[in-house]
Amino acid sequence: MKLPVFGGLVLLAVQSWSFAAVAQDVGWRIKPNVCVVEKMGDACQLELSIEIWGELPPHACLFFSDQQLQCWQVPAKHMQLSLSYSETTVLSMRHEDQDILTETLEVKAQSALRQRVRKPWSLF
Repeated sequence: MKLPVFGGLVLLAVQSWSFAAVAQDVGWRIKPNVCVVEKMGDACQLELSIEIWGELPPHACLFFSDQQLQCWQVPAKHMQLSLSYSETTVLSMRHEDQDILTETLEVKAQSALRQRVRKPWSLF
């Protein structure tokens, strides 16, 4: 008689664990996330492509630094966003003042990017 109750508790615990695992499988990809400027301080003008996977809670809001950009009842899985910024900043998706997703948008100067003139190895 006690075995079915115990088995039911184990089943309930496994179901709860699987729901928690699915709820945590939320992510996004933002392209591009690096802007190259001629010199630091110049403004970046980017058209960002945002791809979201997993289920976000309703009424999630997109923030650029601490400025709210947009809120959704149900966020779209793909979106385009035009931004202008001049220093490294953070784009985040929040729900009830809690960050769900964050991405750092970097600004790099051209002079900081250097290409090699020759390969780092040689056969001869």
